[in-house]
Amino acid sequence: MRERWLITGACGQLGAQVMHAVILASESPRETVGLGRRHCARHGKVIGVDVRSPELESIMDDFEPTHVVHLAGMTSPAQADQLPEMAWEMNVVVTKRITDWAKNHDSWLLYPSTDFVWGPDRGRPWRETDRPTAMSHYARSKVVAAGGVLSHERGCVTRLSLLYGLPLCPRETTWTRVFAAFAAGSVIPACTDEVRTPLRLEDAAQVIAELGRRRHAGLLHVAGPEAISPYELFERLARSVGKIARLEPVGREQLQGGSQRPPNMAMDAAALAQLLPHVEIAAPPRGSLAQPLIVP
Repeated sequence: MRERWLITGACGQLGAQVMHAVILASESPRETVGLGRRHCARHGKVIGVDVRSPELESIMDDFEPTHVVHLAGMTSPAQADQLPEMAWEMNVVVTKRITDWAKNHDSWLLYPSTDFVWGPDRGRPWRETDRPTAMSHYARSKVVAAGGVLSHERGCVTRLSLLYGLPLCPRETTWTRVFAAFAAGSVIPACTDEVRTPLRLEDAAQVIAELGRRRHAGLLHVAGPEAISPYELFERLARSVGKIARLEPVGREQLQGGSQRPPNMAMDAAALAQLLPHVEIAAPPRGSLAQPLIVP
């Protein structure tokens, strides 16, 4: 059967990388269509649509995707707490509509969850068998949506750790601002008491493309190989472009929604490594890169 991939959030930081990875990884004839806030042709065919509208089902009915990667949603924990009803609609209601369509059409479906779902520190990286605590509205919306996707026999949920990298689709993001601050020598607040397992956007995208090729179902952690603080991550990324980061150490309580931020968000990705041993997930760089990242 000819594969037809539909990717929502296709112009987002991860979505554009997934579009790129899916198109490049094609070993057989494959159609790929993205949905974004506006039409775009920088990384494949992207149709502008509000996924909350009934037009979503119309597009799926017309295109009949065999694979759906649903990345559209509210991804900012702080914004989700400020706009809880919109966050619930984007993260839960829209996901349920897509899940129902995928069930009815026997389509593979991937949904990304988050490392914000955890609670008090257990002193080790979190595993797929650990039960989420979900201390914030954002985390609760992701847990509920993921549960619905996992009720689909062809549903795959990837809990993603902190993603870093520059966008394929030119736009301002957290990371373009961070690298611009490195270049300008500006001071950046950086959290010291929060542990993450960061990975590159392109590595996460490659994993998603490979999971789709296998039509893998179930829950998987997609995380980097090292547990470090955002402070150390910023230090490393600055060195990778030949800069010395000017960082202001801050605790997570000083960040927006700090009381709801888990102290340990590090995740164990051993199951992923066993499933996809040929897919290498790089640790954040420790020194200057031969080809430094370029800020658009």
